[in-house]
Amino acid sequence: MVVIKNRFIDVIYIMMKKIVSNFDKQTATNKNLLLLIKSSRSISEDDDVANWIDILPKMSVEQKNRLHEILLHEQLRLEKIDRKYEVEQKE
Repeated sequence: MVVIKNRFIDVIYIMMKKIVSNFDKQTATNKNLLLLIKSSRSISEDDDVANWIDILPKMSVEQKNRLHEILLHEQLRLEKIDRKYEVEQKE
């Protein structure tokens, strides 16, 4: 009986650890999304930013991940264009 209790406690501990880990990952993703939304050049109007922030809690994990990919890709592409423009201006 003691062995079963200990195994049960171990299983519960592992499950809780996974839940906390997933929660931490989602919290980090949400924070990154907020930063990307606020700094996005394509979401420049305050109303648009507010709308996206309001929508975030209703979005699925997959939708959040896709939005994160899109905004990150946008940011990287624009930084690349900015660097290229700066080099051309110096020449």
